[in-house]
Amino acid sequence: GALAPFVLNHLDRPVDGPVDGLREVARVVEPGGVVLVSSFSSADRPAVKDLIDGVVVGHGWQPPASYAWIKDHALDLLGSADRMAEVATASGLVDVQVIEGPVAVGVSSAPELVAFRLGMAHVAAYLASLDPDQRYAIVAEAEAVIEAEHDGSDLAPHVVFLAARVAG
Repeated sequence: GALAPFVLNHLDRPVDGPVDGLREVARVVEPGGVVLVSSFSSADRPAVKDLIDGVVVGHGWQPPASYAWIKDHALDLLGSADRMAEVATASGLVDVQVIEGPVAVGVSSAPELVAFRLGMAHVAAYLASLDPDQRYAIVAEAEAVIEAEHDGSDLAPHVVFLAARVAG
């Protein structure tokens, strides 16, 4: 089998073109084997992400082009249950099952939410370039914003999950 969690939405061509990422995942699996794939849903963006990103932007961070590309282009390619099922079938997979919904990650306090978001690769490199006092200021400000504006619910991003088999 093959497991590709949150991989295909990082490819230039996850679903079509000369190198179709989903077909490539299926190619390395024996006939009858299982392919498991996930992608963030394009239907939902937790507000907490924008709150924290706004703080970091206010301190000079600019999202890298790769992050903007994923948000503006790649997310929609596999970001719904219908689209994921369509792509899986077109890629030659069978017994296609797709579910879409929120996944609680057990993170709800302001420090947890800020640490979770600021630990992501597209922000972490920027933070690592700052001196400790600047990082502390960003973390403290982001925590204060979350304390004031977040409803206290767990972070639960919407995810699209695919389970299918390779024909054979």
